[in-house]
Amino acid sequence: MVRFADDFIVTGSNPETLEQEIKPLIERFLRERGLQLSPEKTRITHIETGFDFLGQNIRKYGNQLLIKPAKKNIKAFLRKIRATIKGYKQVKVGQLINKLNPIIGGWAGNHPLK
Repeated sequence: MVRFADDFIVTGSNPETLEQEIKPLIERFLRERGLQLSPEKTRITHIETGFDFLGQNIRKYGNQLLIKPAKKNIKAFLRKIRATIKGYKQVKVGQLINKLNPIIGGWAGNHPLK
């Protein structure tokens, strides 16, 4: 199990075990605490299909597990960069760079190169 705040991942050897045994245990555990699983966010999927978790796409390609930025997050980042560039057309290049640096630095801090 991987957990971050109220988001978590549970892995298993097969989908039947996850659906019929593990999910009911989790639902019971949460219900006792006045909580419930979100039907919109709860999915059972094969690791080779991949899934997004906390802005990252987690997927296994053959024997290699790859964790990379989710496409949705990449598109949002690029939209922000484009909007910043378009919004600062009349300023000097140095000022534009000063505006872009924290945006790019923040992205790089959340998505470090491996």
